[in-house]
This record gives sequence, C-alpha cells and structure tokens, in this order.
Amino acid sequence: MSPSKFIISLDVNNLCETAMAFYNLPESEFRFLNRKEIDKFDLMITHSNVGYILEIDLFYPPELHSKHNSFPMAPQHESIMYDMFSPLSRENL
Repeated sequence: MSPSKFIISLDVNNLCETAMAFYNLPESEFRFLNRKEIDKFDLMITHSNVGYILEIDLFYPPELHSKHNSFPMAPQHESIMYDMFSPLSRENL
C-alpha cells in the first residue's frame, strides 16, 4: 500500500511577528548589493546579523498558469525540522 499524500492550505496568523522573531529582517541602513556581493550571496547562511529582501525576475511560462492555478508560483523545497515549529505547533503534534 502506498503512503498517503495530501496538499494542505493553511490560513496562518501572526506570520509577520514570527518572521521578525526568528529571522534578521532589514530594519535600517538599506542598500543594494554590488556585483561582487551578489556573486558571493548565499541565502543558505541562516545565522547572520544581516537580513535581506529579495526582488527577483521569474519567468513563468503562460502554458503553466492554468495547470498550476492552485499552487504557489515559486515554492521552496524544504524539509520542516522539529526545531522550526513554534511552541504551539510542537504542543499540537
């Protein structure tokens, strides 16, 4: 018997405060990165005192629009680890 797979849509509250609590978001001294900094940029560095806001150009072929209507345009493939859950989520597991 194959494992069950589900897609779930969550209406989650308090995302802004959660992001501010767990991630270093930019708050002052805003500036654009120069070419050298962009080439060295690594989004995978998670424990840093520097935060980023990214603006990207993404080509999404028109023939995929209706096919992917119910899905986010650029999802992140990531395994959620236990320590990433909020205390309430851990309690509800």
